[in-house]
Amino acid sequence: MLILPILVLPVIHGFLLENNHSVVGQTKPSSPYLNISAFLDEKNRLQQATERIAQNTVQFRHDMDTNLAVLSSQLLQKFNVLEQKLGEVKQLNETQKELAFIQHNHVTLEQKYNRLINSYEQLKRENDLLHVEFQLIKNVSISTSKELSDLKHLGAIQPLQDISNIQQSVQYLLSQTQTVSMTEQVRGTFSKVQHVFLVGVGGSVPDYEDASKHVRLGDIVISLPSQERSCLYVHGQKIDHTLRTDEYKFNVKHWACADDTLQKVVEKIKNITDSSPDPERPLDIYLEEASERLKAEESSFHRPFINTDRLYYTNPDGTVVEVQHPSGDRNYIEGRTNVRFGAISNGMNIAKDGKLRKTFARLYGIKAYDLDTDAILESLDGNRNESFLIIREIADYTDGSRKEWQPYSAMAAAAYMKTLIMAL
Repeated sequence: MLILPILVLPVIHGFLLENNHSVVGQTKPSSPYLNISAFLDEKNRLQQATERIAQNTVQFRHDMDTNLAVLSSQLLQKFNVLEQKLGEVKQLNETQKELAFIQHNHVTLEQKYNRLINSYEQLKRENDLLHVEFQLIKNVSISTSKELSDLKHLGAIQPLQDISNIQQSVQYLLSQTQTVSMTEQVRGTFSKVQHVFLVGVGGSVPDYEDASKHVRLGDIVISLPSQERSCLYVHGQKIDHTLRTDEYKFNVKHWACADDTLQKVVEKIKNITDSSPDPERPLDIYLEEASERLKAEESSFHRPFINTDRLYYTNPDGTVVEVQHPSGDRNYIEGRTNVRFGAISNGMNIAKDGKLRKTFARLYGIKAYDLDTDAILESLDGNRNESFLIIREIADYTDGSRKEWQPYSAMAAAAYMKTLIMAL
C-alpha cells in the first residue's frame, strides 16, 4: 500500500514533464497547468493580480465612497440652493402679487385723487365766483353806505319825505334777498310816495369817436328814453353766444315810466342849459355847497385829477391799448361835470366783457351800467309806482364798482337830484 504511490509518482512526474505527444504522434497543445513551475508562477502572478485588484477595488470603493460623499454633499448643497431659490421664487411671486395689488390700489387712489382734484378745481372756480360776487356786493355796500352818508349831510335837500324814500331804496341795494320785505317797509312807512329817485354810481359806455356822446369819469347819466326806444332801464337776463358766427342774442327785461313827470323836468333843465351859451347851472352851485359841507369829513369828496381818467380800448384780437378821449365837443369844459342822457342797464353779466358790453349798449342805447337796480324796479312794479328816475354818476368804465371816483360821484349824483327836486 505504501509502495504504489512511490512507484506511481515518478511515472506521473515523468509523464507530466516529458510526454508532450499523444500516442499517434501528434503534438498536444501546451497547457500552463501542465508545468508546475509555470503553474506556481502563474498562481503567484494571479495572486498578486488578485491582491492588486483587491487593493484597487478597495481603493476604488474608497474613491467611490469619497466621490459619492462629495457628490451627495454637492447635491445636498444644490438641493438647499434650489430650495432657497424656490423659496425666493415663491416670495417673488407673492411680492409680485402684492405689487400688483399695490399698483391696483395706486391706480384706484390716483383716480380718486384726480376726482378730488377736479372737485377741488370746480369748488375753487365756484369759490372764485362767490368771491367776485361777494366783492361786488361789498363794493355796492360801501358805495351805498357812502351815498347814505352823503345824503345825510345834504340836509338842505327837500322834501325830506323823498330823501327818506331814497335812503330806503339805497339800502335796498345791500341785498336782493331783502327786496320784498324792504318794499313792504317802504310802502308801509311812506304810503304816499309819488316819485322815486334811484341815485348812485355807475360805469360809462364811452364813445371813442363822437365827443358829444362820450361819457367820461365824473359825468352824470340820466335815464331818459331815446327816440328809438322808450325804456329807461334794461336788464340782460340771458345771453346766448353763437361761436360760429360770433353773434349774441339777448333775452332782456326793460322798464319805463307811465308817469313821465320827472323826465319832463329833466327835459326842461336840459333845454335851459342848451339854450344858454354859458349858463350858470344849479348843479354846479349845489356841487360847490356840498363840497364845502363835506370838507371836514374823513372821506375825500374832491374831484380826482383829470389824469386819472384813462380810457382803454379792446382790439378785435383781445389786446387792450390806452387811447385818447375824443375831442371836438364845444360844450365840454375840462373838470366840469357833464350830463348825458340815455338808458341804463344792469352790468352784472355784461359789463366785464368789453365786446359784449359795447354790442349790448349799441342795441339798446345804453349810456351806463350799474348793479342790482333791477331788483328795486321789480319792487316798484309790485307797488305800482309809476314815476321813477335813475341817476348814475360815472365812477369807472365798467359798472361803477371802482373806488377812486366813488366819493365825488356820489356827491355829484346827489347834487343833480337836488337840482331836479328844486325844479319840481
